[in-house]
Amino acid sequence: MKRILPLISSFILVALAQPDFSLVACVLAGICGYALFWFSLIGASKKKIFFTSLVWMMGVQMIHTNWMTSVEYVGAAILFGWFLHNLSMGGIFALVSLGVGQATSLIKQLALCGIWVILEWARPWLFFGIGFAWNPLGLPLTAHVTSLQMASIAGIMGLSFWVLWTNLLFFHKQKLVIAVAILPYLLGGGLYLWHHQTDKEDKKVEALLVQLATYPRQSEREIWERFFQVLAPHIHETYDLIVLAEGALPRAAQNLYIPSYFVENMLASYWGIHKNFYSTPYLDALTIGKLLAQNSQGSVVIGMNDEQQQKSYNAAFHFHPSNEIEVYHKRKLLAFGEYLPICFAWARSLLPLPPDFTAGQSSLVFGQQLPFAVAICYEETLGELNRAARNQGAQLLLGLTNDMWYPRSRLPVSHLHHARVRTVELGMPLLRACNTGVTCAINSTGQVLQQLPYESRTQTAQEGVLKVVIPLHCYQTLYLIWGDKFILGLSLGFIALSCCRKRKCSLHSRAFV
Repeated sequence: MKRILPLISSFILVALAQPDFSLVACVLAGICGYALFWFSLIGASKKKIFFTSLVWMMGVQMIHTNWMTSVEYVGAAILFGWFLHNLSMGGIFALVSLGVGQATSLIKQLALCGIWVILEWARPWLFFGIGFAWNPLGLPLTAHVTSLQMASIAGIMGLSFWVLWTNLLFFHKQKLVIAVAILPYLLGGGLYLWHHQTDKEDKKVEALLVQLATYPRQSEREIWERFFQVLAPHIHETYDLIVLAEGALPRAAQNLYIPSYFVENMLASYWGIHKNFYSTPYLDALTIGKLLAQNSQGSVVIGMNDEQQQKSYNAAFHFHPSNEIEVYHKRKLLAFGEYLPICFAWARSLLPLPPDFTAGQSSLVFGQQLPFAVAICYEETLGELNRAARNQGAQLLLGLTNDMWYPRSRLPVSHLHHARVRTVELGMPLLRACNTGVTCAINSTGQVLQQLPYESRTQTAQEGVLKVVIPLHCYQTLYLIWGDKFILGLSLGFIALSCCRKRKCSLHSRAFV
């Protein structure tokens, strides 16, 4: 009973430690959730510690990433990716758990935290490069806006380091645990109050965030009609930005497939614009994007596929009122969803798989008066990836995503909480335009200011437009200066110091003998 009670209670506590599940569980798990589990293994063999830790963490991750079991559109093959993610997290946790009992000194504890951070950082490259950097250990510290501010120092992996260290201190019953546990809330609270007072003096950005709420079963005609219909009430208003989600419109942007008579009817019926395309039988999405930008006299950003030189990209198109077009290509692609890893190339001869997307090569900052960058879908979860654009002068981040591939799941809200961390890491606001949610505005301290209803297990997403006015409050963070290098270097330093001390103790022991 002494082992079963902490085992079960720790599982429940950590399984509930997600920002969209329970704030109380997030706070407690960050202090003692993992320590309770280690209490249940006191006196166990190394083999039992490893396999119990592996299974325990895999079970926790199954709950945290339960949205991946929605296979209606992506097919049952995604369950393989789900298993790999759970296995990678379980394996990392099992390796670290082996050293918990011996981590009695401060340097050993810090070294163990460093091992976790390095393995967590390496996750995207595990399993032949198809690892999934989702649900880092530090995510519970992002549940409250005060503790979230700590991400401005060392990013989300710095929070992971802190969560593990706090639990190690609790497990070894060290008095330092009290100070370490409350520091993120005290320090973060001070940072939050400072920025909350100063953001009132900043320039405001007016934007229109469009949520079309379309699904694969809908025809191209239905999607385009919804596009014109949703924008109709706002077409004669002016905005700094109009933003549509990743893959908001069908086919590649350059494809001539939209009947010109259809576009003429939509423009007249919904937008009150009478235009004749004369002898042009078909139009592409680029033409309509230009029309929208000219009419709104602002920047328009639409997520669409881009085809260039027999290559296909998941892209974001930026339309200027002057007819100029800029394109950003997604740099971090999802295995199986957007490309087939080389180790699975043999599957192409067996399955009717679509061609791979090509990854973009560089960050891009759009605009001059309002410099902004774009993160497409999974890119929202990667701080280091977006750091380059912020350092190039971006003052606003646009998140374009399409979570409709996992219907009736908690992916939209889980994705939101991962993306929200970028605002504090990078010291700039985030505007999200999502197909089925969560379409919202988040300021540079991680506060969600406005949002549209989003899809979940209990409700379906509705098409709509979110009119937002958000302070353009940007600030320099330590994470902007050193990125992930700081916490990785610190981790390697603690590991090296621990190894040196161990070797020194070994030499002293031999000399005594």
